[in-house]
Amino acid sequence: MLLVESRPDLVLSVLEPLVSPVSQKLSNSHPSSWRDAHLFFHAIRQFEPGFLERMLDGVDPATAEPNWITGIKSPSDIRRATALLIDAAVSREDRIGEMARRIRKKYPSKSKPTAEDVEEIRLSSSNAGNNR
Repeated sequence: MLLVESRPDLVLSVLEPLVSPVSQKLSNSHPSSWRDAHLFFHAIRQFEPGFLERMLDGVDPATAEPNWITGIKSPSDIRRATALLIDAAVSREDRIGEMARRIRKKYPSKSKPTAEDVEEIRLSSSNAGNNR
């Protein structure tokens, strides 16, 4: 988070190389590899929402859907990551949005992010100093 606070102009250039690999992982990998990814998706959604949209653009719904359903049924950290993805995708007017709406309809409560995962992340220089 220090980069976001001190050099927001660099955030996109740091994230850019991750678009394709993250899209592939969200399409093809078992969600057990998404442990604690909710922290990443939460920060990206707040600070660079366009980046999250670009990652979702590269997701293949045919291979992603069974994995995302597994993610919704998984332990809390994985479920939270999956719920953030579904929430980000549900308003899209494409196959990813259709997939997200199907999952949300089947698992309405599990597919919604926790309050903690959508609250604003507050950055302050006093917090950065405490991490030294």
